[in-house]
Amino acid sequence: MPSNDVNLPDGNATDTRDSPEIISMLREPAAAEKVLLGLLGPDDTKIMQEYDDGGLRQNLSYHALAACLHFAMWLRENGESSLASRERDEARARVAELEEKVRNVEEIMKHQVQEYKSKLNGLQNDVDQQRQKAAFCERKWKQQLALHQEKSTRLEEVLRQLVEANSNLAKDTQSLDVARTRIEKLTGALTRTRKLYKQAEVEVKKVQQDCEMDRILGEIEKEERVKKRIALTTELELVEDFQNQNQKEGGIMPTLELNKDVSKQVNEAKNVDGEVEAQHPSTFWTRCHCCNVRYKFSRVHVNHLLRCQACSAAFVATEEVSTIYRRRHLVDTGSQVTASGRKPPDHGMVSLKGPGGS
Repeated sequence: MPSNDVNLPDGNATDTRDSPEIISMLREPAAAEKVLLGLLGPDDTKIMQEYDDGGLRQNLSYHALAACLHFAMWLRENGESSLASRERDEARARVAELEEKVRNVEEIMKHQVQEYKSKLNGLQNDVDQQRQKAAFCERKWKQQLALHQEKSTRLEEVLRQLVEANSNLAKDTQSLDVARTRIEKLTGALTRTRKLYKQAEVEVKKVQQDCEMDRILGEIEKEERVKKRIALTTELELVEDFQNQNQKEGGIMPTLELNKDVSKQVNEAKNVDGEVEAQHPSTFWTRCHCCNVRYKFSRVHVNHLLRCQACSAAFVATEEVSTIYRRRHLVDTGSQVTASGRKPPDHGMVSLKGPGGS
């Protein structure tokens, strides 16, 4: 940089010259720079050296030449250039310090702003996530609300159906109880009827067996009776022939003994007929299976369903087997009681000619 030994106007030399001359003289950059450096003090020169970057000269030559010149002359005339330079240096130092602090603050603020931005971005992301979660939860809540309403509707319907089912169940239970009572009654009656039917079957089988035995015995007795009648007829014919022969020959026959023998044979034939009639009577004896009361009916009512006059129960009028056996025993042994037509006494018996209680 050029030194300060520049031919500058002394004192108020600038006052004696016209401004156009000064301006024409300072149009050259080198001359303007010399004049400016001559006007400035050592501190100002130092400042100029510190700020010498090649653009200052061009700026001073072309844009701010007159302003800088007048400002430099004013500083020299007032003698305050050094003070202004020091204050300017201090101010610049303070400004530099403040700028450094500002830069530090800016850096800190930038870091904080970046941190705040990152935090804000994180918070924004969290807010977005929370919004998504809130929207998802809201959708879920709406779905759960709809499901709850649907379940409530279904529950009300189920409760209504349950009440109807309970009422129907009560009715069915009542009907079931009535049906059960009827079934029990019918079962009891059916059981009794089944027992009676089984007993009747047994009695019918016994009666059939007895009838078959009576038929066989009747045929045997009939054959015996026929044989006796044939023998009696033969004997009578022989007696008559014998009497006729004796009368022709004029012999005497003990008619008393012969008449006794004939009357005896006739009585035997009558006894045989009475036995046959006693074996096949026109009435029969039966017994009620409930109250055990005996009845006597005509034989046309054998194995018919009759009603007891004592207990009003229905029973099958089967002939008592004991009477058949008793009658058969009396016929086989030739008991005089049966042969004479007398009947053994029976206790608890009712003699009826017809089924009046049927």
